[in-house]
Amino acid sequence: MALDIYADVIQNPTFPAAEFESPSRQADHRASPAKGKTPNAISNTVYNKVLYGTHPYGRAANTEATLKAITRDDPVQYYESTFRPNNGALVVSRRL
Repeated sequence: MALDIYADVIQNPTFPAAEFESPSRQADHRASPAKGKTPNAISNTVYNKVLYGTHPYGRAANTEATLKAITRDDPVQYYESTFRPNNGALVVSRRL
């Protein structure tokens, strides 16, 4: 039964538009680096820039503006272009 639910979620995602406009999504922006000027947040940003340089890992994390710019169409397009049967693997593990 759990695999049936999992398969349905993977094969038929809905990406509800309400989730992209909900107050809880707006609250998630509190964690963005633009808001987090703590020593830890700053050191992480600098560390990644020094370690990775121009590689995408070296870029600063998303800002509040970039997070707000994401629309429902963005994950829908990503899903449609990326999630294909030939790109997937199902790994099942049993804990002993």
